[in-house]
Amino acid sequence: MYPINRIIAARMTDHGISKRELAKKIYHKKAEKGLKIINDFLYNDRYNPELVQQLLQYVPVEGYIVEAFLEAGEQIKRLHDKLAEERAKQSEQRAIRRQMKNFEPKLIRIPAEFEATEKAKKSMFRKYPLEIYLFTRDEIQKRSWNNQLELVKELILEDFALYGNKKFTPYDITGYLFHKEYFEKYEFNVEGELTYFDNRLD
Repeated sequence: MYPINRIIAARMTDHGISKRELAKKIYHKKAEKGLKIINDFLYNDRYNPELVQQLLQYVPVEGYIVEAFLEAGEQIKRLHDKLAEERAKQSEQRAIRRQMKNFEPKLIRIPAEFEATEKAKKSMFRKYPLEIYLFTRDEIQKRSWNNQLELVKELILEDFALYGNKKFTPYDITGYLFHKEYFEKYEFNVEGELTYFDNRLD
């Protein structure tokens, strides 16, 4: 894959230079670990510019070959990075599509900021969930928008009456979030009034 790896391996064979010999010279007291790194570089075709420079101190390769092969290796690396980035994007998009397909509307509490470790917050939110109501798609879609607002307000007022101002929860509730679609969210105050919406598909 990487031309410089191949030419170094070929020159080592040509000049009778062993991997163990190089490992002792480059890694000194960590020769066994170095031997594995060199093996990985030569036979698993790892991209390792720093090791290339170290090996070239002991393996004779013509300068013009080194320059040409290193540039080719850089181009290959850039291509690999670009392909890896594209695969990651596609994987993320597939995950989002799955989440969108399985998404169900929900009503969620918005807690006030408080000091706690992330671990403590996760534990607390498991015990005192922020999600207070999970709708079915049919339940939402069959209602008009005004009717949806009325339902959300009713649920908010009911929840805040029971749990607001740290009643039975260790956190203050500052508002509510109606997560209607994967990319569609509406924020409400504790009185059930719409204060903000976010629809990234607009």
